[in-house]
Amino acid sequence: MYKGQFKFKNGNGVPLTYKRGDLVLNQGQMFVCTQTTQKSPQQDRKKWQATGLTEPFQGAIAPINPREGQLWMNTDGKMYIWYKDNDSFQWIEI
Repeated sequence: MYKGQFKFKNGNGVPLTYKRGDLVLNQGQMFVCTQTTQKSPQQDRKKWQATGLTEPFQGAIAPINPREGQLWMNTDGKMYIWYKDNDSFQWIEI
């Protein structure tokens, strides 16, 4: 699940726990959590894996001329990836 920008605590000051499969942005790069942790990708590199993706495009309308693997977050907070299947490209919700 895409969690947005990495944060140590929620709005009430409670430490956040990230679980396997959670996606976060940290310093402009996307990471996926491989093991439960409360530490950032820089603090605990063994529990995070870089995806090779960078910060997603944000806007009401998808970016023009996207590249394969590009991320887009619409104004509803839904995340999409520009994906190539057997014979076409399309936005797939992640």
